[in-house]
Amino acid sequence: MSSSAKVNDSMSGEIFLTGATGHIGRLVLDELIRQGYAVRALARRPVALPGCKIVFGALEKPETFVRYLAAAAGVVHLASPRTHSPQIVLEQDVAGMRAMVEAWARGNFVYASSQTVYGTPRGGDLTEETPIDALYWYDLGKITNEFQLKMAAPRSGSGVGVSMRIALQFCENHVERPPQFLGWLIGECLAGKAFYFSGKEGLENFGSSYIGGRDLARAFVAALALKTGGPYNIAGGYCTWRELIETICRHAGRKPLFVVAPGRAPRAGEARVPQSRSFLDTWRFEERSGFRPEESLEELVHDALRARFPQHLRPKVMAT
Repeated sequence: MSSSAKVNDSMSGEIFLTGATGHIGRLVLDELIRQGYAVRALARRPVALPGCKIVFGALEKPETFVRYLAAAAGVVHLASPRTHSPQIVLEQDVAGMRAMVEAWARGNFVYASSQTVYGTPRGGDLTEETPIDALYWYDLGKITNEFQLKMAAPRSGSGVGVSMRIALQFCENHVERPPQFLGWLIGECLAGKAFYFSGKEGLENFGSSYIGGRDLARAFVAALALKTGGPYNIAGGYCTWRELIETICRHAGRKPLFVVAPGRAPRAGEARVPQSRSFLDTWRFEERSGFRPEESLEELVHDALRARFPQHLRPKVMAT
């Protein structure tokens, strides 16, 4: 879609955005505005979100926002209670999604799902046809909401539902909030922890697809122009845990420590990373949207250290 087309769309209606105050939400908001969209964001409490209109409400109180969603030219739904509580997942996440898809009138509905819908990886690359398998209520909420979106259609008949199965997010821009996985891993490196692996093969191969915050924001905006709905794997790259830990330690001036110990659990002073390989095949989204990731692992690690632990960041670190 051309820039002029995006501006014209924004003039004919707003993009309704949830989760604008979250880890990725402000980056998505900034990218929408940068590309010429008008935005109305749902927020639970008073907050400064320059460049957009705000409606105060909550997923579990659809009467506070459905009229704005119904008038929107498209929807980007990021908000999600990060919990394993069945009551919260059902009453907020699932019921909130139901109200949203019922109010959806036109434009694409882009939903933030997760690679966790695939359950524990059992070898091989993960495609959109890989069977889904909920391990926790959080995952079941994502799967249920994907299904709700699949079964829904905008009342105008114009628009598609897009479920973004997002890789591990490397985005530590909200230092006032608890760290995500990358922030936790950096903290363990700085604490001098040794990283436990159950075998040599795991040390060499275990890891995950990942995506940076700015790339993910660009992907969400690109999804608003998709002509074909359904689930899409979203990632910016892949790294093994060993590669990631070594990159962190190089930027922080620390020595990476690893323990390979088959047949026993991690001990005191050891940190356990997921003992699995999660590789997302992203061909479908990149082919249909034209999206290409831009953020490198080096850049993401550097930015996370600068945001959360600036005193430990070494200057002018180069990749080996």
